[in-house]
Amino acid sequence: MEKYFTFILDKNMFNKVFVAGRLFKCLELPDKASTKFHLIMYEGKSILLLKDFSISLIERSKNNLVNRLQSELKQKSKYYAFKQGEIIPFKFKKSNLKYLVEKKK
Repeated sequence: MEKYFTFILDKNMFNKVFVAGRLFKCLELPDKASTKFHLIMYEGKSILLLKDFSISLIERSKNNLVNRLQSELKQKSKYYAFKQGEIIPFKFKKSNLKYLVEKKK
């Protein structure tokens, strides 16, 4: 139990957090009312590439034919670009990254 910590933070007191060698930024998504911490993957002069994590619990199935005998946690991630105060969701592919870089020129 020594490895796990719980933090209760006031998001208005800071903008960035450095945890375990990673830098996180607190941003509010326009389509959601909640504020989340995003991992900063790349920070440039005009663009930020961010990664958002979410975890969901998939319950075990009582039906043996489904092949899910135990409940499991699934980790998913979404990627965002932060440009000129706007958050743009994108899929993390080489062509999308080229488009974001070319778009800023």
